[in-house]
Amino acid sequence: MKHPLIGHGKVLLGLLLGLSLASCAPSQMSPAPRVSAPSQATTYEGPVENLAVINTTATYRIADEVSDTFAGILEQSFFQKPYLRSRFNLIERSRLDLVLKEKGLTLLGLVDPKESTEVGKLLGAKYVLVASVSSVKSEPSRVFIPGLGAGGSLTQVSVVVNLSLISTETGRIIARVIKDKSKIVPLATELRGIYASIGTSEGALRDTLREAVDEALEDLIKQLSS
Repeated sequence: MKHPLIGHGKVLLGLLLGLSLASCAPSQMSPAPRVSAPSQATTYEGPVENLAVINTTATYRIADEVSDTFAGILEQSFFQKPYLRSRFNLIERSRLDLVLKEKGLTLLGLVDPKESTEVGKLLGAKYVLVASVSSVKSEPSRVFIPGLGAGGSLTQVSVVVNLSLISTETGRIIARVIKDKSKIVPLATELRGIYASIGTSEGALRDTLREAVDEALEDLIKQLSS
C-alpha cells in the first residue's frame, strides 16, 4: 500500500514543475507602437523669395486641355504646402505672358535653362520652376479586382511630371524631380475629344495628375530642406 504522502508529493512536484515552465515560457508581447517616419520640414523661416513657374508641357505635344489642368493643379497643390507657401511668393502667370509677348519668346525656347533664367530676371524672380507633363498614356490593365473583373474593365493611366527649380542668379539647377505615376481606374466609355485619344476620362486623368504633382512637390521640398 502506497504511503499517502507519496501521492501528495507527486502532485506538489507537478505543480512546482508547471510553475517553473510557465515562468520560462515567453510571455505574449503587445504589438510594438508604430514609429512614424521623421516628418519633413513643414515651415520655412528665411526670407520670402519670388518664384516664377514656367509650364513647358506644350513643348511635349501634350494637348492644351491637359496642360491647363496641370497648371491649375500645380498652383493649387503649391499653396497647400506650408513650406513652399512660406518660402516663395508666386509671380502671377499674367506677368509671365506679358514678358513673353514683349520679348517675342515662346515656351519652346524656355526649355533652355539660360532662357528661363533670363525671363525670371525680367520678372524679378530669384528662382524659376520649370514644370511640365512630358507623357500621358493609358493601356489595358491585367490587374484583377474582385467585383470589377480584369483586363477589359480596367485601364492603367500613367503620367510623367517634371519639376526643375533654377536659380536666376547662377543658372544652377537647385532641385530636380521626375515623377512617374500610374493609377488603375475603371475603363471609361463614350469618351470624346482629347480624352478619347488618351483613352481615359477627364476625372481619372485629373486624379492621376493631382497625385503625381503632390508627390513631386513633396520630393522637391525634401531636396530643398535637406
